[in-house]
Amino acid sequence: MQRNLLYGLWMAAFGIKMLGASWDASYHFKYLRETTELPHIVNTIGLALAVALWVYGIRQNELAHSKPLKVTGLGFLLFFIAIPVDEAWHRIFGIDLTTWSPSHSVFYIGTALMIVGTILMVEDDYRDGWISGRLRNLTILALSVAVLEDFWFPLLQQEQGVICYHLFQIGKPIASEEVLQFVRDPKSQIYGGIPDWLYGVYGTFACMFVFRFIRQFGLFRFAGTAAAAAYVLFRTITNAAYHASNYPESTVPYFLVLAAFLFDAFYWLAEDRRWERWDWIVLSPLLALSIYAISLWNPPGVPVHPPMPAWSVFMAMLAAAAAYWVFAALQLATRSRWMQFGTAKAR
Repeated sequence: MQRNLLYGLWMAAFGIKMLGASWDASYHFKYLRETTELPHIVNTIGLALAVALWVYGIRQNELAHSKPLKVTGLGFLLFFIAIPVDEAWHRIFGIDLTTWSPSHSVFYIGTALMIVGTILMVEDDYRDGWISGRLRNLTILALSVAVLEDFWFPLLQQEQGVICYHLFQIGKPIASEEVLQFVRDPKSQIYGGIPDWLYGVYGTFACMFVFRFIRQFGLFRFAGTAAAAAYVLFRTITNAAYHASNYPESTVPYFLVLAAFLFDAFYWLAEDRRWERWDWIVLSPLLALSIYAISLWNPPGVPVHPPMPAWSVFMAMLAAAAAYWVFAALQLATRSRWMQFGTAKAR
């Protein structure tokens, strides 16, 4: 199989999974959970395609891909373990409207490892001269959007919840009657019992971690901004589709583009100025403030962002600094083993 077709199919697999996951989040705010619901089927199609590509890679017995395939395989293993765990969780605790359950967390980790393993394959093929720098950059950028989506997905609880709670308060709930009869404490249940401060704090952590992840590949100067813009575009399009089909919508994190731009611009301006040694000190408050700035915008009507208490911006700065050093520790650990990122420069 030609490499451009192979990586095109990998991108399609994760794209289908992204679509299914987004639909699934909206679905659960309207209908009771069912194992065989359509969003789950769409997600399964993307997963099945990814598994087929993984099996193809193993059957090709390419030594260059042995380590990346192990990373991807570990992701599949965690994902498949999480399926019965999630089923048991729902059978024990009933329906849950939260994206923050332990079983869902295993899904996120498994998906992240699948994507990382695929990126490692791309890097190996580029290093060995099998693909061009252009294909490398395009594929890694597309897969980076999937990484951002995976990290940001838990926050859909708040982004969907804030609109659903608003509609509930004004007497126009979009949820079905079978869901509404389970609602006893609307705000707590719709937000999944998650405190308001977690949205901005975790969002800042995810931005720092994912933007650093993207930057290490040296794709192009504003690669993080491009990835954030692509993700926001994806969310805008799916939101329009949900509106047209009377499914629950969400707020869209447009501020991600600003946060990514400021992140990329800092490193652009820092070139040859010896500022990079202070990057975490500058970027931690910069990312937090760029995200929390939207909390100042509260137009009448439908809310445009989830609640973000102003005082939690200080926690968000600490979370960004923590993400910086967690990623640095992961880089150091993997560099001395076999998950080496960003080892090749774009042609």
